[in-house]
Amino acid sequence: MDQELIAYLDQHFRGTAGQIEALRQETAQQLVRIDGRLERVETEVRHAHVVIEGLRDEVHLLAEGMIGFDERMGGLRAEVKEQLEEMRSWMHQAYRGLDRRVEDLEVSQENRQRATLDVIREKFGKPRGGV
Repeated sequence: MDQELIAYLDQHFRGTAGQIEALRQETAQQLVRIDGRLERVETEVRHAHVVIEGLRDEVHLLAEGMIGFDERMGGLRAEVKEQLEEMRSWMHQAYRGLDRRVEDLEVSQENRQRATLDVIREKFGKPRGGV
């Protein structure tokens, strides 16, 4: 081969080698940047997992609290219902007693207004006007 061709090819290969080296360096820099981004993403993902686990625990605690609250409310409802029933029963008895007393007073008032003999006759089953 002739020297001129060898010099040309040598120069051309050195230029190509330089371009390849520049591309290698650029690629290496991009890989370093990508690696840094991936590390940040992995860190953020791990952090998100920790936060999610914490939220799961909090949701679980909240659910347990709601179950306990619901049970207590059920107990309170039953207690209030029982007390209301007792109050109704007491009031019914009280009113029934009052009704009897009012009826007794009404009968007593009627009896006072009637003649004493009429009351005696009525009590012993004798007709009015006959002795």
